[in-house]
Formats: sequence, structure tokens, C-alpha cells
Amino acid sequence: MEELCIALTVLIIKANKERGEKRLVLQKDISDNLDILRILIRLTKDLRFLSIKQYMLFTEKLNEIGKMVYCWTKS
Repeated sequence: MEELCIALTVLIIKANKERGEKRLVLQKDISDNLDILRILIRLTKDLRFLSIKQYMLFTEKLNEIGKMVYCWTKS
């Protein structure tokens, strides 16, 4: 999960510097990685590695990032 978070950060930085079609491809990769991270966070909660409170905090932040990516893609 740490590696995925680092990869997401790198993709966001790269997408911020790009324009046009290449940016859209990077934004799709960001969205895909966010979906994977959501699944992994859910799995860690189900396996009781995270408390419900920690899970809620993570999902809140991931949803916030997802909304930003969605708006960024639409603009």
C-alpha cells in the first residue's frame, strides 16, 4: 500500500506537468490506482488491521482525492 501511495503521488506530479491526451491517460491511471487502494484499505479493515475509525478516515481522504481527480479530468 505504501508503494501504491508513492506511485499515486508520482502520477499526480507527472499529470500536473502534462497537457492534452497524455494528461488524460495519467489521470485514468490515477483513478485506477485509487480504486485499487480503496480495495486494499477495505481488505485491511476486513482483516482487522485497521479499526473502523481508521478505515473511515482513510475512505474519507480517498473519496476527497477521487473527487479532485474527477473534477480535474472534467475541466
